[in-house]
Amino acid sequence: MMETFGPDVETFTADLEYFSTGGYLKEGEKEHWDAPFDPAAATQVKEILHRYLEALDAHREGAPPEDALAVFRRTHEALTQLNHEHGDAVLEQEEAKDLEAFFRATLSECGVTEENLEELDLSEA
Repeated sequence: MMETFGPDVETFTADLEYFSTGGYLKEGEKEHWDAPFDPAAATQVKEILHRYLEALDAHREGAPPEDALAVFRRTHEALTQLNHEHGDAVLEQEEAKDLEAFFRATLSECGVTEENLEELDLSEA
């Protein structure tokens, strides 16, 4: 899982860090700019998502899809908590859509059916 989806985590969290540090601003535009959240949150998101992929790897061989769903739920809870700790500014609508696609892909890889995926609220973090 890490080999397949690790690059997605790296890209996602690099984008979070870029946004949180104002990397998109031109010189002089940061004078009256406030960071939307602590850039360290991007590192925390990366750690949470890496633990998620590692846990899925550990459950993959012959494990029932319910195991992957349990890993997802713990990860989703950790991301939700982190987001709340940062004023719900880390994982907004655009990031939630990216995470939804990521979770769908990883859970499908673990044998979770589309029916099971529909029962989950993948977009809220």
